[in-house]
Amino acid sequence: MQEKLKEIANELKEHEVELHAASIEYAGLAEAAAEKRVLYDVAWSSAYLRISGDGEKRTIPVLDALVTVEVEEQMWECRLAEGAADAGKRHLSSLQSLLTSGQTRAGLLKSADAGQSGKEIAF
Repeated sequence: MQEKLKEIANELKEHEVELHAASIEYAGLAEAAAEKRVLYDVAWSSAYLRISGDGEKRTIPVLDALVTVEVEEQMWECRLAEGAADAGKRHLSSLQSLLTSGQTRAGLLKSADAGQSGKEIAF
């Protein structure tokens, strides 16, 4: 049983290192996404004001479409950055779950070892 505890302890150390690295990576992804969102929002607003102020009468959906076409590149970059940040957040969450799972396994194994549960738990 001690061998199993050592194995779980090693897994926990690996997960902690991965979690730390993922949290640093996520911070960068989130910052990049926020910066690209600001650039997209400003570009969209500027294009909207310029196109709506040209004196030509348009419906709101047509105006929105013209603006969207004009800021397509910024929108694309923003959406990709937001997707990368979301993926980073999900990765971080899955690593946290792995760490919690390992901690739970270690706790159950220690309880079994101490005779509190009366039987060894198979992993």
